[in-house]
Amino acid sequence: KNSKKTSIKRSEGHKLFSFAHFQSIEMKAKQKRKRRRRENKKLDQMFA
Repeated sequence: KNSKKTSIKRSEGHKLFSFAHFQSIEMKAKQKRKRRRRENKKLDQMFA
């Protein structure tokens, strides 16, 4: 009985961890996009 409970807890923890990891990747991607947009604006101003 105990081994089953711990395995369930472990899988739940893994799900939460993978979700948090995915979220952090998404945040980094969004920040990169924002940075790229800012750089594009600077380039546009330079060439304008």
